[in-house]
Amino acid sequence: MVAARLTPRCAVELPERGSGQLDRVIALIGMCHLSIHDLSRSGSPTRFNMPFELGLAAGLAHRKRHEFILMESRRGRLERTLSDLRGVQPLIHRNGPLVLIARLTDNLSGARPLQVERIYRRLLSACPALKRAYRVPDVFQTTIFKELVSGAVEEVERAQLFAR
Repeated sequence: MVAARLTPRCAVELPERGSGQLDRVIALIGMCHLSIHDLSRSGSPTRFNMPFELGLAAGLAHRKRHEFILMESRRGRLERTLSDLRGVQPLIHRNGPLVLIARLTDNLSGARPLQVERIYRRLLSACPALKRAYRVPDVFQTTIFKELVSGAVEEVERAQLFAR
């Protein structure tokens, strides 16, 4: 996203002010002209956050200027799991980071996927140290999110990947 001159956003970056996660998600989708939704996660327990957030984005897209990109792991899966979106073409990534990066760069920026993947790998390798430094159990924290976005911007600038 950074290589396409887009600013990654996440609900964890908005402070909790007593209104709850849903209000933050709705506000964030409303602030952005584009949202990306990956429906491929599976496992137990079943989680419905991403399809729910996609529904919010799809509703917003009908009322104002908002677009969304839908991602899936396998071709044909969307038709079986969310038939109301028949006709929407998801980007298929086969659960592979490089394939996912290639699909997004094709769609957003034209940057070279292998260069973007190197940046992704460097950021991913920084996560354990960030969790230790901030003494948190996962990366879904405001400070770590901001650190990773800042690191992505620095890496993209250093590699001169910004879309022209």
